[in-house]
Amino acid sequence: MLEHIFGVSLVCAALLLHPAAHAADVCTGLRPGTNHVTVMSGGQKQDIALMLPASFDAAKRVPLVIGLHPSGGTGASFDQDSGLSAAAMAKGFAVILPDGGVQLSGGEGHYWNIPGVPLVGGGEVPKGSREDVRFIADAIDHLVKNSCVDAARVYVTGFSGGARMSSMVGCRLADRVTAVAPVAGLRAGRAAGPEFTEPDASDCRPARPLTVLAIHGTDDPTNPFPGGEGLRWGYSVERAAARWASFD
Repeated sequence: MLEHIFGVSLVCAALLLHPAAHAADVCTGLRPGTNHVTVMSGGQKQDIALMLPASFDAAKRVPLVIGLHPSGGTGASFDQDSGLSAAAMAKGFAVILPDGGVQLSGGEGHYWNIPGVPLVGGGEVPKGSREDVRFIADAIDHLVKNSCVDAARVYVTGFSGGARMSSMVGCRLADRVTAVAPVAGLRAGRAAGPEFTEPDASDCRPARPLTVLAIHGTDDPTNPFPGGEGLRWGYSVERAAARWASFD
């Protein structure tokens, strides 16, 4: 079951207003549309679909948007809700929409393995689950090296559980990403303190200032705007935003 029952439409073109990086060596074997890519992460092969725009030119590097689905969702279902692949084809950027590393028992949906944070139902991440921060780092590195992605224009967005994951990417991988845009899930590290009302200062230390666009409904029942829900959610969205402002 999806973590939220309502959809969301994301407009990412505004995130791409960044000067183009120097054109790198020509990439071969890639074409506009869907390309199947294998990434090694944690000693395991991870297959992802890379969508390249209609305007793709193998002699030029392209921006990349990584779209992260909500808890209980998939990359495919998130694409249906957000329209990211269609936007990529029309607007001139690449997109990947991977599945989270924790698969639902007996179902097709996935959760993200967010370090130190329980799953949305309160359960612990199963032992042996893929390390998703490492996976995203490895995917970025592979795509920059092999698939014409511009290292200076890598953007991560996500909804709900995917927003919490994109926040963690901002915390841990600021050296690899240009901006993050969490929708319904801005965090600045795991929740800490007796009532989980503060971000853990040791859990989010971005390597450099990072552009952050946060979108959140004040009536959100799953990731409440004023905070709550214990360790899984914790402090308020306003507290998270203030923490990111202090980083920048």
